[in-house]
Amino acid sequence: MSALQADFLSIPLLDGSRALAQVFEVEDRGLFTGLTGQKLAEGQSPSPCPQSDFVALVFTTPDAIVSGLWMIPGFDQLPPLAGMVDYPGQRALDFPDYPVHDPAVIEAYLNALHGLYDWTAFGDLFDRMTRPGVVRP
Repeated sequence: MSALQADFLSIPLLDGSRALAQVFEVEDRGLFTGLTGQKLAEGQSPSPCPQSDFVALVFTTPDAIVSGLWMIPGFDQLPPLAGMVDYPGQRALDFPDYPVHDPAVIEAYLNALHGLYDWTAFGDLFDRMTRPGVVRP
């Protein structure tokens, strides 16, 4: 299984629920993905996400999607990246502000966001991943 632009991702959390993310772009270095503060209930279809729902923009590898750990419950139109990130500028510079994070780090971040994991377990990494203006838990 592979993800495409605009696909939603359903990412497992420690309490058995699933967090919602959306793929913005598929690049050679990985998936440029928006992480939201939303949870999906069992069998729930994702709803379109406004820009304000995205707490972090990250690159990650597709490993968890290929293995089926992260599921693709659908797709929808993307909110505009303008205002969130200068994507063309970052791309031209090879995304210096966006390292690639392992899926396990993304899962830890989302668990911490939902109060299921220690926010400081990775030092200040989660703070650095979070979009400016987003209040951490």
